[in-house]
Amino acid sequence: MTHDHEALQLAIASLDFELTPAERTRMEAGLAACPECAALAAGHVQVQGLLQQLPVHDASPHVRQRVMRASLVPPRTHQWQVLLVAAALFGLLLVGAVMAGAFNDRTPLDLLTDVPPTTPPALGDVVSPEPSQSDDPVPSPPGPGGGSVFGAPLPRDSVADVVSGRLRIRSEPRVADDSIKYEPLLGVGARLMVLDGPVFASDYDWYQVAAWDPAHPDTVFPSGWVSRGDHDGTPWINAAPNVCPTDTITISDVVALAPAERVACFGDREIRLHAYIGGTDETYECTADPGCTVDGPGWLTELGGLSSEVDARSKDARRGPLLAIEPGSEASKQGLPAGSVVDLIGSFDDPAAEQCHALAGAPSAPTTDAAARLACRSRFAVTQVIADKAYPRLGAAITASDRLRVRSAPGIQSDPYELLPKGTEVWVVDGPIIADGYEWLRVVVPGLEIDGVPRVGWVAESDHGGERWLSRRTPKCPHPDAVSLQALARLLRAEGPHGGLACFGGDTLTFDAQVEISCGEARPTWQVQPEWLGPNASRTLAIMQGTDVINAHMRPDLGVPEGCGGAADDVMRTIQGHFDDGDAETCAGPAPSGTTAADAAALISYWCRTAFVVDDIEPMPPLAGP
Repeated sequence: MTHDHEALQLAIASLDFELTPAERTRMEAGLAACPECAALAAGHVQVQGLLQQLPVHDASPHVRQRVMRASLVPPRTHQWQVLLVAAALFGLLLVGAVMAGAFNDRTPLDLLTDVPPTTPPALGDVVSPEPSQSDDPVPSPPGPGGGSVFGAPLPRDSVADVVSGRLRIRSEPRVADDSIKYEPLLGVGARLMVLDGPVFASDYDWYQVAAWDPAHPDTVFPSGWVSRGDHDGTPWINAAPNVCPTDTITISDVVALAPAERVACFGDREIRLHAYIGGTDETYECTADPGCTVDGPGWLTELGGLSSEVDARSKDARRGPLLAIEPGSEASKQGLPAGSVVDLIGSFDDPAAEQCHALAGAPSAPTTDAAARLACRSRFAVTQVIADKAYPRLGAAITASDRLRVRSAPGIQSDPYELLPKGTEVWVVDGPIIADGYEWLRVVVPGLEIDGVPRVGWVAESDHGGERWLSRRTPKCPHPDAVSLQALARLLRAEGPHGGLACFGGDTLTFDAQVEISCGEARPTWQVQPEWLGPNASRTLAIMQGTDVINAHMRPDLGVPEGCGGAADDVMRTIQGHFDDGDAETCAGPAPSGTTAADAAALISYWCRTAFVVDDIEPMPPLAGP
């Protein structure tokens, strides 16, 4: 029968653990009251003395970690029993190891790191959750000279999955003081691009990796080294299943892959992508940005720039590849038409990426030269652009068929509106959006009003890339340096309300004309803010010369005297103004009856951007009469 008095348990525990004052008091009182307990405790002290006479060697990391982790698993209600069993088991393992010659004369692994010995030092700082099940074959045992307990090494440029929680990235492939422990830790489901390795050190297999987490695409991980798994063959990372598309490569396939996966899947082979060109033409040198971590050829490292997307609604978290124009190629002469859908011919993993390296002294996340090269390798180097010059972009367009129908939303299942006659002028305000195999654009149709409000809706660009239904329109524009009031008035009559916006954008125009301060509604009554720029501005300017008249808006700080009405005088004044005012971005108002909020926002922006805004009048008109 087991003698399990608390006094005996405390006495045995005191050989390896410090007791609290209360526990020591109970132990001493219990041993004094139980001679059998005292005799058993003395026997344990004698065994400890014999063990202390044995040579001090380190058990293998595998034995130490399994014993110490096992001691932490049961709940605290059995704490002392667990510690006693662990201590006794550890003592027996020490004796057995000495007899079998399993010790070596190296410094204990735990003294090389500040990671608690209950956790594999190559993993995280706390006990790891159970890893997910692996499809890997049973790990092979280490060779005579040590090495991996895993099978074939993970190839460079391959993708791996993290299958155990709290995997640590380190700056060096070893557990040592000079191997910096990076944050954040990697969780199950994170992915890795193998950049180098394996390196065998500290009894672990190490791989240099670039990491990302598909479930949390905004999380940034430093590049560094991770261990493939524990000493007993428990994997922490596994080769990922093949994610590469096998059929004809589409831009949707490419966008669905992480940047590193694009390099792993396609390498440097030439591919053709039918894609929307998003972003901006404006670029700047990476080294000019405080967060820059990569240096190398400017055309591969520049920031900003254009990207290839599925359509205009691509999200930042799932952006398509950044584009770089191969120097000396046909694309370098063509350029990239932002806002259009084109065919791009090029490749990832351009040879020039080998010149990329980590920028010394970069303040952001640590980057290795291999990771810097990967950033350059993941850009799509364009060698040729095949573009349709008639493809409609944001701006002026015209229907090329009498069978084009306006719909309430992208897709053939949305509500049908009117058929537009061939030659109908529209203004493209959004898109393209891919739906049902068509490329849809949102348009404002100024010549088609419903209850006094221009129709806003969606039209398909073509018959699946075949018959053209909507075409880009280039208006006949007067030269901006020689524009007159008469020429501007003729342009607006010929091209509609957006004629000035289509021709001049936000450029400043200067011409001579007469002015009159007007009160009332320049356009249909609709409360839009800011009020002075909206279609129902309470005070506007009538700018005229002969029979030609245009209506203009004036900023509150222009200084035009208060009041309105009265005939214009005969004084010719120099007018400076522009379309596409910067405050148009802030224009907002309620949706009229029968108009969705999104359509209303598009229409309000159209009205505010097409308004002619006066910047200056010389000389300023006098105060209007009563």
